[in-house]
Amino acid sequence: MEGIATPMRSTESARNDGRILLQGQSLFMFIHSAYAATDDELRQAISGWSTQDIYAMFDAASQWVLVFGIIAAVIAFIIGGYALFTSRGNPAEVATGKKTLLWAAAGLALIVVARGIVYIIGNFFS
Repeated sequence: MEGIATPMRSTESARNDGRILLQGQSLFMFIHSAYAATDDELRQAISGWSTQDIYAMFDAASQWVLVFGIIAAVIAFIIGGYALFTSRGNPAEVATGKKTLLWAAAGLALIVVARGIVYIIGNFFS
């Protein structure tokens, strides 16, 4: 490759490239080891699971989602209510407050329905 001028790189730039390369190799090694299990090992790992175990996992996850969803909905209701009370009749701010309250209620309803579905399916299999 004669005749092609390449810019000189600083020593710091070369060191940073080495760090990035090492971090990339570490990530690749982690992913490789995570997927290194054979099909037999995976089957053996989950062979002891029952529908009760799977339900318990989804039940716990949906309980956490419900708790954090209620907290988020309360915060959204407070923000929407504050926007309505401080709008002073400004139609744009009133619309923003109403929209915030509507989406907070819709999100809370969705979370409660999802929790109910997990409960119904769990009772069906138990």
